[in-house]
This record gives sequence, structure tokens and C-alpha cells, in this order.
Amino acid sequence: MPTRAADYLDVMTRAVFQSGASRQVVEAQWRGFREAFDGFDRETLARSTGADVEWLATDARIIRNGRKIEAALTNAERLLELGRRPGDSPGGCTRTPTLRPRSLHSVRSFAVSA
Repeated sequence: MPTRAADYLDVMTRAVFQSGASRQVVEAQWRGFREAFDGFDRETLARSTGADVEWLATDARIIRNGRKIEAALTNAERLLELGRRPGDSPGGCTRTPTLRPRSLHSVRSFAVSA
């Protein structure tokens, strides 16, 4: 169970990279992901630039998918913003998101609200 922002970012990033990939492949490379993504430190990752994305896209320790790398870095930015909202702890993620279907016709599509 995640307790720190880095833990949440780790879980979120793993889910992003497992989408469309073998779970075993992602698991086998996960140590490399943690190294390449600076232990999923949201402040470090939120400062990433396009050059960082390009560098990560060549890093053999991870699955080199630019769009997924960008998603992970964007998630770090969002987690950093969450930690700055009134009522949130410095670690962020103090609110449990509520998942609800976007429509009655589609239970595959969910909206997240804090």
C-alpha cells in the first residue's frame, strides 16, 4: 500500500508501462525504472524537460516508450500540485479519489474526483 508520494508515483508508472506490455517484462525491468526515474521523486521528475524525455527514451534499463515516459513525468507534476493544495500534507495524496462511471452506458470509463 503506497504511503508516500514516491510510492504512488511508482504504482501509477508501473500501471502505465504495463498497459499493452507483458507484466513479466515490466517486473524484470522495474529496478531499472526506479533508477532511471530517480526513485520516483516527484520534485525531481516534475522538473524534467524534453531533453530528459529524449534521454530516458534511449535508456536500456526501461521500456523506451516516449509517450509513457511523458505520462510518468506529467503524473509527477500533478502529484506535486496535489501536495500544494490547501488541506493536503507535504507528501500529497491525502485525499482518497472517488471513482465513478462517467455514464450509465460505459462502466469502462471513469472520472476521478478528490
